[in-house]
Amino acid sequence: MELKDNDKLAEAYRRGDREVLGQLYRAWRDEVEAMLRGGFTFTSDGRTVRFQGYHEPFRLQEALQDAFIHAFKERVRKNYDPSRSFRPYLMTVIRNHLIDKFRRRQLESELFVAAEDVAAEDESGTSALDRLGQQSASNTQDASPEAEAMRGEVGRALESFVEELDDKDTQILRHYLLGEMTQNEVADHLETDRNDVRKHIRMIRRSLLGHLKRRDLIGTSDVESLLDTLSKIGVVT
Repeated sequence: MELKDNDKLAEAYRRGDREVLGQLYRAWRDEVEAMLRGGFTFTSDGRTVRFQGYHEPFRLQEALQDAFIHAFKERVRKNYDPSRSFRPYLMTVIRNHLIDKFRRRQLESELFVAAEDVAAEDESGTSALDRLGQQSASNTQDASPEAEAMRGEVGRALESFVEELDDKDTQILRHYLLGEMTQNEVADHLETDRNDVRKHIRMIRRSLLGHLKRRDLIGTSDVESLLDTLSKIGVVT
């Protein structure tokens, strides 16, 4: 079921027509399920990662439902361009959704540790956790209340900025400004040209600066530093 150049169907999808969403689910269910079962390879933080797919029937069906729930969200529907084929849009949206889930779990694994994983030789798990707790408390004390407050304000402002981006700008932010892709690779990924990507990069940078300046959070134009902060605090991965 193709939406490209079919204004009536495309508009029905964009506004969330239940009948059309059901048709799309039935039309693309098998192909999405095949991707979820077979997996794919992607790059994260300079490393090549393999998503091996879901093999247990229950987990596969659960992932399939989650994938379409995400693909049918209002923001995703509104970002669809009817002049482009629907299949690559759908598959890219679901693929990126899975990658985002992987990165969130990766961040969680950095924040939570098991006692047996951090205990030194001849050190009990309880002692190891007490030691880590003291280190965390020491690191927290090093930061002034003003610095902590500012970090929180910047984090909230950056999060609200990312939520306002459309799907295309979010992908450019993730893959180029924060990721490992070149402008040409991003252009191929988004099925556009490099000039269009460069235009969006300039717009994202200007918008980010304006967004933070309006909140009196910055007085300089150090965008790269801000994007680095954005990545580190986990607002965008």
